[in-house]
Amino acid sequence: MEKSKVTKYLFYLLGIAAMLLGLSYFANHDFDNAVFIRQTGWLIILVGAGYGIFYLIRHKDALMAGQQKYLFALIAILIGVLINYFSTTLASVVNLLLAGYAIWLGILQFLSALQQEGKNYFLWATGTLSIILGVLILWNPFDNLKIGYIIGIYALILGSWLLYKGYKKA
Repeated sequence: MEKSKVTKYLFYLLGIAAMLLGLSYFANHDFDNAVFIRQTGWLIILVGAGYGIFYLIRHKDALMAGQQKYLFALIAILIGVLINYFSTTLASVVNLLLAGYAIWLGILQFLSALQQEGKNYFLWATGTLSIILGVLILWNPFDNLKIGYIIGIYALILGSWLLYKGYKKA
């Protein structure tokens, strides 16, 4: 199978997995915050591993060609592992990591929109929503709203962005 098809299907798979995880936040009301946080850790590990595989397929001859992109993948996997490790003991640290990841991904989406030609309203919208949801996860102004709902919305946005990336790679 050629590289572009593998890349497209990889992004489709990641997008669907992220969206399913996002929907699971809304379907399972009996889960405690530790379970939600572990799901989020797995989501971030999945995205980081997917990006690592994508860049490895894309640049297998020259590993240094996408050096910053490998760093993104490694940082995402590391954040996901830390979130899973600290899910029950340090919820505030996990929220900081997750909020930082969402804000960082929003900034990367902005940079991606700037680099591409044409009008990329989708990238601007998902970048804006990622930053807003990152701030909401950090601040959590809703006393009666579980943080899982905010994370679920973020996972749905992340999944739609990954599906868009797969569509653009087609």
